[in-house]
Amino acid sequence: MTILERHLIRETARPVLAVFAILVFVFGGYSAAEFLGQAASGLLSSKVILLLVALKVAIACELLLPIATYLTLVIGLGRLAASNETVAMAFAGLGGARVLRAIARIGLVVAILSGLLSLWIRPLAYARSYAIRAETRERLDLDRLEPGTFFSDDEGKLCVFVDHSDQGESAPPRIFIFKDDERRPLALTANQVVREGRSDRGRELLLFRDLEVYQLGGDGESMRVSNESMQLELPEPDYEAEGQKRKAMPTLALLDSDDPKEIAELQWRLSRPVSSFLLALLALLLSRGRRRRDRYARILLAVLAYVAYFNLAALLRNQVEQGSLPAIPGMFWVDLLLALILVIGLVVPLVREREA
Repeated sequence: MTILERHLIRETARPVLAVFAILVFVFGGYSAAEFLGQAASGLLSSKVILLLVALKVAIACELLLPIATYLTLVIGLGRLAASNETVAMAFAGLGGARVLRAIARIGLVVAILSGLLSLWIRPLAYARSYAIRAETRERLDLDRLEPGTFFSDDEGKLCVFVDHSDQGESAPPRIFIFKDDERRPLALTANQVVREGRSDRGRELLLFRDLEVYQLGGDGESMRVSNESMQLELPEPDYEAEGQKRKAMPTLALLDSDDPKEIAELQWRLSRPVSSFLLALLALLLSRGRRRRDRYARILLAVLAYVAYFNLAALLRNQVEQGSLPAIPGMFWVDLLLALILVIGLVVPLVREREA
């Protein structure tokens, strides 16, 4: 690279890390707010919340890094154009082809990082997140549950409600549990639930006192059983089943899948590095214009262009999941369309310039 190319890259890409850090901080704060209610009720400890937030941020980085690069390039290139630095660079020998090459190098680096995040970090983070949620669902910390707490798993198969105790602050609260079994749903109430340690197989034991069990039938019939106490052995979390969710599946496992939903997941992962590279070039296309009053309009146009691009990609992804769109090219239609726009807007003018 020449001195001018290094100067261009430094001036346009230098704030990327700062913008990326701001986006990560904002997204992390928003994600943490989602878990505050569960932390206050005692469903999740602060350590688990921090881990879940970190995993959620790691998953989002495949989008946050390209967005940060895209916005930084739009602003940086627009600033250089507004101050006529690009004109001076052109007179010094840094023409359109070399500017395109410099921005393409930035896009290539971001594409590689985005590919690592999407193809490797994303499934690992999802798998770990699902495992933590499974453990939280199967092993509720009953000692930390506050009266008035309502807990439900993601699928609504298990619901727990902690009622206000009428026996004083020192007495355990009354527990209501509903488990949606495929054959006969089960409702359970107990005045006390005490942790009894672990069984011989290493599983947690719970002791229910003043117990009432209602087994509900689909035909309207029900069965009620009362007992002074009952000991229940909690099953181990099914980490293997949780890990088979398509978002947590390794990328290599998705390559051999014929399921439309898994094909859509694979295409989404593969499209992230492609999208990162194309967005960097789109920033160069949108940065054209030298008048200062165009600066904010250019940023607004860049935001609208990204929103349209992302929503169209999400729409095509849903179409692939539903099987209404062929797997080839699948959701890559939007990338092919953007690539065509970039060829017309960036490459064709350079070819005409050389011919002239």
